[in-house]
This record gives sequence, structure tokens and C-alpha cells, in this order.
Amino acid sequence: MKENNMMSYEMYEDFKETMVKTIKTELSAKTANNNQSSDNDLSQRLEQIVYTEQERHQAIIIQLAGRLESIEQNYTKTQTGIDNLQASVEAIKIPAELPPRISQHRVIFSSESPFFIYSFHKLHDLVVGTLFRYPTEP
Repeated sequence: MKENNMMSYEMYEDFKETMVKTIKTELSAKTANNNQSSDNDLSQRLEQIVYTEQERHQAIIIQLAGRLESIEQNYTKTQTGIDNLQASVEAIKIPAELPPRISQHRVIFSSESPFFIYSFHKLHDLVVGTLFRYPTEP
């Protein structure tokens, strides 16, 4: 039983070494072929990347120019409004002496006002006092 295990382990090691050698030779062959074509591909890819980035930057610049134009228009409208407001404020003439302030006194008849509470209390006292003072006879 042990001999079978040892034999299979040795076979596994041989298989592993063979596979590693095969993979290494294939990779070295691919890299040799790729090195020749990769120089051409690399320059083409770089040119393509540069071109796409330039197009993207141009689109961003156009978009930002449109935003800048709308911001400038809003700024001029706002500045015109501020100038008009400043001119109207400066046009207001303030008299040297202001007229005396007129104040009005009001009486508020609400259930929370002290006047109402006091009046209701006095009316209550008057009614209750009258009822106790003159008792009704049967």
C-alpha cells in the first residue's frame, strides 16, 4: 500500500515538472512574439488614448465655456439689480426732523385680557351678592 502511494507521489512530481517546463516554454514563445507586435500595438494604443483624452477634454472645455457664459449673464443681471437698488436707496430723501409718533390705545375684549377677567369677576360678585342679600321667600 505504501509503495503504491510512493509511486503515485513520484508520478505526480514528474507530471508537475513536465507541466511547469511546458508552461514556461509556451510563455517565453508568446512573449517573444508579443514583443515584436507589442511595439506597434503600444504606439497605436498610445495614439488612440491621447486622441480620446483630447476629445474628452475638448468636450469638457466646451461644456465649461457654456456654464461660464450663463454665470456671467447671471452676474450682470444681479449687478444691474444691485445698482438699481443702490440708486433708489440714494434717491430716498430723509427729512431732518421726523414727525412725532402717533400711538393709539386699544381696549381688547378677549377672554385672556385682564380687563375682561376683572369685569367678569366684579359682575359675578354683584350677582352673587345680590342673591344672598335678598333671599327669596317661599
